[in-house]
Amino acid sequence: MKRFRARKRHLNGTDSPPAPANEENETSDIPGYYYDAEKKRYFKILKNENNTSSILTRSLVDSKRNEEKRRAAIREFDKATRHSDKNVLHSLRNRHLANCEWNSRVFQEKMEEKSLIQIRSVLKSRVFEVAENTYQLLHCPSFFIPTNKATTIVGVWHLKSLLIQRIQCFDLKLNRNNGIWNFDLLRHGESLLHTARISDLCLAGNPEENCLKVLYVVYCPMLSLQRPTTAYLQDLNSDPNGGCEYVLGRQLARSCAWNTLQHMFSVGFERSAAVVDAETRKMWELNTHNSEVICQCFQPHSMHILMSSTLRKTVMMHDLRSSSTIAATELRHDHTASGMRFLKDTCVLCTCDLVGNIYRWDLRMQKPVWQVPTGRGKSKKCSLFANETENFLYCVDDDCFTRFWSVQNGELLFTIPPPYPVTPETVPLCVYSERWQRDPLYRGLLMAVKDELHFYSHPPTVDDY
Repeated sequence: MKRFRARKRHLNGTDSPPAPANEENETSDIPGYYYDAEKKRYFKILKNENNTSSILTRSLVDSKRNEEKRRAAIREFDKATRHSDKNVLHSLRNRHLANCEWNSRVFQEKMEEKSLIQIRSVLKSRVFEVAENTYQLLHCPSFFIPTNKATTIVGVWHLKSLLIQRIQCFDLKLNRNNGIWNFDLLRHGESLLHTARISDLCLAGNPEENCLKVLYVVYCPMLSLQRPTTAYLQDLNSDPNGGCEYVLGRQLARSCAWNTLQHMFSVGFERSAAVVDAETRKMWELNTHNSEVICQCFQPHSMHILMSSTLRKTVMMHDLRSSSTIAATELRHDHTASGMRFLKDTCVLCTCDLVGNIYRWDLRMQKPVWQVPTGRGKSKKCSLFANETENFLYCVDDDCFTRFWSVQNGELLFTIPPPYPVTPETVPLCVYSERWQRDPLYRGLLMAVKDELHFYSHPPTVDDY
């Protein structure tokens, strides 16, 4: 008679392949299996289902790998901040004195890039230290925008256990005495509460004026309520009920942008874009080839050019001086652009797409000057920012890492790991400024995560020694 040998089976009833023979192959992956270095064996990955926690799913594997990546990045980040700040900047200064071809602008750019390596976390504070009511129990931020003078912050937070978003303005107070940082947040103006979802928010009004205006678009995700999409123009210094309301119809709005010179704003819908005059309430519809508009921005200074990114992997340029509703130019991307930023040179446009590629476009040639694949993989919509001197770009992705790139060549300059494990609720929102409170001594990165604010500061500059 033939003898049959029983095959060893895993605890979940699936066959488990043998573990790697040596240590070098421990990290090798087999499709459909996950290797645990501690238990030295493979486990089969099942589909994401709401079952017991003992079953290994793709989401659990991804969360474990993200946590290992985050802890490794934090260790590297701590090592980088242990080096002497003075030696880095003094070596850069000696290089500047030895090379006469460098001018003051190039030296300033190099000094800012080198100082990014020494950035470190110096302060952490809660938005509301003591919650006086349920409307101060913040869950996670959705928007975080500074004013042009970098003294006031406008933020939108989701509330815990409530389907409500809160718009709140804060005055930022930073202080440093003998290397000890102090951080105060003073509530500025009135807070706004919305049960409808805020899809986009931007600053409105003249930057030179004392008033603080915001433009935001809301829509109701619950179709049973049948509430139309609405845009609000609100002055946070005045009565919350004294703002302007613009009913935009039943289409879903994803983005908005404010035109300072012409006192109008744009809205991106599911199948088109529109420009609305804030005073006369007249609306002009722009052709986007029946594609949804993801993000928008106006060209600075002239404000006659509107850039709109669509799901058809194009960035459309509409000239508001023309009577035609068709885009004058279309910039082709390999993937949909999720963030755009004009530089001071109005012919330079920087974009980032949903797969992690970053472009620097020259609008005169209508082609990218450089393109950098960041390797982030598929992600949701993320915003792209630049510092005041426009020496580097930065953004935060779904992996919660904050990355900085050089504007000149797209080189990755620095990466800041997230302070908490990676979850959809802990994706931070970051704002960098060279002159917080209009003081060059307070320069750094302000990060909003959960109901907290983290401040990352630079070492002192060469002039401080």
